[in-house]
Amino acid sequence: MLEQSVKKRFKPGLKVVRATSRTINTIGSAVPTWAIINPNLSGIIVTKSGQRQLIAGEPATTSVHVLYCELTDLKPGDRIVDQAGAVYKVNHTRDPQQRGIFLKSDLEFVGNEQQGQSLP
Repeated sequence: MLEQSVKKRFKPGLKVVRATSRTINTIGSAVPTWAIINPNLSGIIVTKSGQRQLIAGEPATTSVHVLYCELTDLKPGDRIVDQAGAVYKVNHTRDPQQRGIFLKSDLEFVGNEQQGQSLP
């Protein structure tokens, strides 16, 4: 069945991170404080589409991905950090078969995790 073939490809090690509060920085902008809510989610991230373009004369890549994962508490705005430190923003999450077997989430690549810095 489809759900079994998808679940066989899941790998542990994804982190689910959520903004728990916001603080105001020195220039008056709200900066989120992030907390890990699931340190070892099992799933797989698949590239859906991507494009390269110039923004203000600098090359930029925009990419959209899909996360298939075990059932967990995911909300729009959460971040997924993969094993290599790539950070993805959760845009939409659903149970595609309405059977409580796995989640399918649309993700947007937002950057890389930097040691000692806030998530993008």
